[in-house]
Amino acid sequence: MTMHLRPLRPASALTRLHWPAIVLALLVFTVVGAVARAATPDEAPAVVAAPTAGPSVVIGALQEHLLAYMTAAQADGGATPDAVETLHTQIVRTHDFPYIARIVLGRHWRALEDADRTAFTERFTALSLATYANRFAEFSGESFEITGEGESAFGQRSVQATLVTRGGEHTFEYLLRGSAEDGWHIVNIIVDGVSDLALKRAEYATLFADSGFDGLMQELDRQRRDLTDEG
Repeated sequence: MTMHLRPLRPASALTRLHWPAIVLALLVFTVVGAVARAATPDEAPAVVAAPTAGPSVVIGALQEHLLAYMTAAQADGGATPDAVETLHTQIVRTHDFPYIARIVLGRHWRALEDADRTAFTERFTALSLATYANRFAEFSGESFEITGEGESAFGQRSVQATLVTRGGEHTFEYLLRGSAEDGWHIVNIIVDGVSDLALKRAEYATLFADSGFDGLMQELDRQRRDLTDEG
């Protein structure tokens, strides 16, 4: 499978800081890396389970949907609303966004009212979906291979993979949360040893400290508009 990512648009210094790892992660992508390994598995609410399948099957299925999305977008001169909606559905089914949202906010999550927690989770999910839909455009020679699967901390599972590009190879570790009965969901992607969760957590902590919750929400909206050409 080969693919090409659209160029990134100008962003804040913090956004530029974490995008290199995220862009790579999104090639099969948008948790526990160095930060999340310290979190206990009961820290976040459960996500609605996808059909039961092993972790490697979940990753492979997501990759197939990304391939179908990119192929259709290339054939149609751009992604259709139906294609975007289908991609969004698959991403929601394969990721545990409520868990990720809670972990990326760290200690700030505990200080929020339930309504603000819900609002943040919705905005964070919307930004993640917009990122997926925007970054995948056309094929350009990359190839992806799942190389292994094993146990990780706190009952999670790890799926290892390699991405080969014209510039060299990149290693991936996907961490999934769940069970054989309830299904497995992606909670972090670690690319070349860099945790996407840890980068987001650092960015959001700075935004929260500088601008508060409202400022963080406004920044998430701004990033999503930049990706979708809205406003």
